[in-house]
Amino acid sequence: MYKNKYYIAKKSGFYQDSLLLYGLARLLDLIINAERREKVEIILKDCGLYYEIELENYTINEQDIVKFCSNPRIGFDYIFQESKGGTKMPKHPKTGEKLNLNFIDIQKEWEKLKNQSSENTEKTQTVNPDFSIYALLSHFSIEFLTKEHDAGSTQGGMFTRTFLQIFLNQDKFENFIKAMLIQFSKPTLLDENKFNEIAFPLKIDKDKNIDYFTLSKGHTIFKTTYNQLISPTASKGINSNNLRLTELSGDPNLLIEYLKILGCFEGMFSIGGSADFDDYRIYVCEPKEIYLSMQRMVLKSFKKRFFSNSSIKGDILSILLYSKEIINHTEELQKQIHFGFESIFSPKNYVNGFYVCHFMTIKKSPPKKHAPINLAYLKIPTFIDAKTIEEANDWIEIIDELVTITRSIKGSQKNEEAGDAIQGLDKLRTYISSSRIESFLDFQFWYSQYLMFAFNKKQQDSKWFVKTFRTNTLNKLFKNMNMNEFKISEIISNEGFQKVAYAIRKSTVTLQYTPKDQRKFEIRYGLAQNLQNKSKSASDLAEFIGEFIATFNAETARYVEKTGTVLRANIRDNELTQFYELLDKYPSTVIGALLASYGFALTEKEATKTDDEISLAIDDTNEE
Repeated sequence: MYKNKYYIAKKSGFYQDSLLLYGLARLLDLIINAERREKVEIILKDCGLYYEIELENYTINEQDIVKFCSNPRIGFDYIFQESKGGTKMPKHPKTGEKLNLNFIDIQKEWEKLKNQSSENTEKTQTVNPDFSIYALLSHFSIEFLTKEHDAGSTQGGMFTRTFLQIFLNQDKFENFIKAMLIQFSKPTLLDENKFNEIAFPLKIDKDKNIDYFTLSKGHTIFKTTYNQLISPTASKGINSNNLRLTELSGDPNLLIEYLKILGCFEGMFSIGGSADFDDYRIYVCEPKEIYLSMQRMVLKSFKKRFFSNSSIKGDILSILLYSKEIINHTEELQKQIHFGFESIFSPKNYVNGFYVCHFMTIKKSPPKKHAPINLAYLKIPTFIDAKTIEEANDWIEIIDELVTITRSIKGSQKNEEAGDAIQGLDKLRTYISSSRIESFLDFQFWYSQYLMFAFNKKQQDSKWFVKTFRTNTLNKLFKNMNMNEFKISEIISNEGFQKVAYAIRKSTVTLQYTPKDQRKFEIRYGLAQNLQNKSKSASDLAEFIGEFIATFNAETARYVEKTGTVLRANIRDNELTQFYELLDKYPSTVIGALLASYGFALTEKEATKTDDEISLAIDDTNEE
């Protein structure tokens, strides 16, 4: 009757299917692993038209179901604490007695979270590990709106209603589970009538009616309500004339929505809901082929490092940091060699990407109103490809630098997503999600100009953070990147290219890190903009670089003639000739963008110095 594989057909086209997948996997884990010393591994796999859940070397049996149902766990262990507005604990719909439930007090959990950063760690209380999801569910649920609540009240939001419907009928849990396992034993769409016949039979063997507890008059046991967080596509969106708080019209199936709630605890995270970012941006990870146990470890580690008050930065950081955590779990990855992955440390083997829903806050005063204004999908980078631990460590270094660069970009001190910063961040997000090298080169054109703006802002405000790329990191990033018919390494390894990039660097970022009273040359502020404009044609770029190098050499020679001291190297004619030869073989826009990358980066030697320490050393003329 039962199997070792279960399937979720892709129906919604958005993250509801992934939540259903995670929810069923969580339920299966509760059934077979709650009391098992050696845990059965559960594999989540994307099979195109459906998802597959495989119990590795194990098949569920009747005894598993009976044992679990003798003392069932719902899978989310709390409902929300009564508020100060006069709400009361739920009561049994027939006896009127208060139900013996576990409550989570969201406000107290927030306080615990704040106290974690205090110096007195001995008295710090541990935050509920599922707090972030409970906080989301709490915010997106109409729970006990200042009215005395009992189990029969329609005031209970979807989360509480679903919990109570299952809690009050725990003695029927065996039928619930059997229905779900039979339904998902094949990758077919839900036949609700047949499903409900198994889950909610009307009579028992002796032809006696089965008495289910219902929550209100006229309520049907197998129905619940929609919730925006769990089913954003069921919302009418921002243009609705009758924008509801959070609960949506419709009567979805109780057990299907129950599984989606369980799924939130396995694959969902978010940003927003703060003074800096009042909207909510919800992410749900879509697996490709991964153990549930590894997914949990990665998500747990990821949440400790992921934060942002910017929606675009949130997208970028979610992809980068999630990729990093997958790489970090090397021991778990090595166990999965039997999956047949050649590039064992490549995140693209384990995760497809993230579904993203942006909820705009329409009404900010309580009770708040939200509307989903954007549904999107972010792909995991396919360019992160690592077969060895050495390559994996290189990618961790690259990701760390991209994360730091991302965090450094802002339009103003008060607003990260303001002005031109939005354009630059969007270019970087496009590159990371699409893995198109052209998008990264577009970003480098933009970033070279942003750096000069940021350096100028830092002179006015010392708190302004400026971060350049390191040439060594760029080498690692570009070494395996190919355009249509050539490798990037063919350009950046050219001596002429390296010397021109050196001249640009010595005329821009290196001077920016040099104290004003120690600068011996003028900063070329307009160089970044001119480089992008002139890169549109090979002839224009050749002429521009020729004029720039002539000026660079003349300034260098005058200083040597005046002081007798060599502070930077001239660019020789043969080196410039080698650069011109590149323009005969490769697109000028690519060469220009790579010059923007390396010309506005710092060498490893320069990057290790602080702002106050970096200066033009005599012995750096051969640094390349």
